[in-house]
Amino acid sequence: MMPQDCPPMPPDESWMATYGDAVTLLMAFFVLLMSFAKVDLEVFDAVSNGIGEHMAKEDRKSEKDHLTKAMKIMMVSEGADQVAKIASDSEGSLTIELDTGAFFRPGSAELAEQAYPFMKALYEELASPLYKQFNINVEGHTDDEPMSSIRYPSNWELSSNRAATVVRFVISESENDTRMDTNGQKYGVEENRLRATGYAHTQPKVPNRDVSGVPIRENRITNRRVVIRINKRTNFNKVKIPKFRRKVKKAGIELDADTKSAVLVNPPMAPKDSFENKLEQHGLETIQKNKIDEIKAAQLAEVTKQGMDHKRALSKTNFSMN
Repeated sequence: MMPQDCPPMPPDESWMATYGDAVTLLMAFFVLLMSFAKVDLEVFDAVSNGIGEHMAKEDRKSEKDHLTKAMKIMMVSEGADQVAKIASDSEGSLTIELDTGAFFRPGSAELAEQAYPFMKALYEELASPLYKQFNINVEGHTDDEPMSSIRYPSNWELSSNRAATVVRFVISESENDTRMDTNGQKYGVEENRLRATGYAHTQPKVPNRDVSGVPIRENRITNRRVVIRINKRTNFNKVKIPKFRRKVKKAGIELDADTKSAVLVNPPMAPKDSFENKLEQHGLETIQKNKIDEIKAAQLAEVTKQGMDHKRALSKTNFSMN
């Protein structure tokens, strides 16, 4: 006789109770931690903004370093490293300082012949789509020696025109540039990224004269310059202007406690007339006023006429009696 097979034993699930208790206790522990935690939103915002600014500064630094290196290579290759200097200002902008004695004709805002190769190489660098996010501010500076000519009555006109000459050169090259990069972007410098400013002799690098007022020739040469300032474009967020709406109280019915009667609260105002209705009403009022004036004038004329007739009649009567 074959032994009967024993039924299978059910799985032991007693461990699930212990596991459930552990998970519940762990959840209660984290809930307790969250209840004691205090999040300072101002500190959180400051930290997040600081991280964002730091990352932005690092990006700007890398871009400026790349641009500085490219500009230095270009200056050396064009042999202009003695008459063009590259540096950074206090605001973090890249500056290219041009000696006006080498780039412009004396007492004029016209570019010298030897300046064109360097200016074209400078444009080739700035026209790259890599620098689409940069602004270019061109500043003209002179010494304190008075300038007087028909075309340039003062140093203000001379410095402004020299800065404008550089800007016009970049614009002209951009208009004639038909190249496209791999992303389909056009080479060139947009006009809204360019600025030209003349400072005349108001911002010298070094004193034009010594303490006794004698001009210093070397310092005057140093102060005669054109500065190309290249800085990262700032994306200004659109300021949302709040819409001021007049609060209109809703009309309703309340029960007067004294009279025990219904009272209309804040009755709706009649809609204001439109401009056309006002104009039409004004025209009707004007017509009515003119008619009244005409009637009054006619009445006045009639009274005057009657007075004159009465006066003539009296004069005739007196004449007959005499």
